[in-house]
Amino acid sequence: SKFAGWRTSDATQIDAIADSAADSQSHFEAMVQLLVAAGYFRARIPVLSPFDKVVGGLAWCITASSMDVDITFHENATIGQKIRIGESIERALHAMACPQTLRAHQIQGLDYAAIFPILQWLVKQVYAIRQDIGDAMRRQTLVHLTQHCEEA
Repeated sequence: SKFAGWRTSDATQIDAIADSAADSQSHFEAMVQLLVAAGYFRARIPVLSPFDKVVGGLAWCITASSMDVDITFHENATIGQKIRIGESIERALHAMACPQTLRAHQIQGLDYAAIFPILQWLVKQVYAIRQDIGDAMRRQTLVHLTQHCEEA
């Protein structure tokens, strides 16, 4: 039975809103898992807001990618601070030649669908720089070992 005044289009709109909320939650959970796997363990702290987890993770990834940027992240930021953080991240991503565009308002508004692919790209950058550092350390160790063996 239908309620008076209830239209099928209203039900479709409500279903779309519920699906959108479920998609957002799914993206958020995937981003938290991705950040933790990359080494940003603050994303596990339950008392941090979603903004602090996700945007703090973006800032951490940029810094962990050895990018020389000025991103001042504040937990529990005001709207003005969130906008400035978003602008700093937007500039950093541009400087890093990120293949996709992420705008400050998407960061400030936690547009998970827009942030998720950027976060995936950033985590790949973190892994790549770690690989480069590991390779360089192995080469340096080999050089030192070779020199030490020749001296002995």
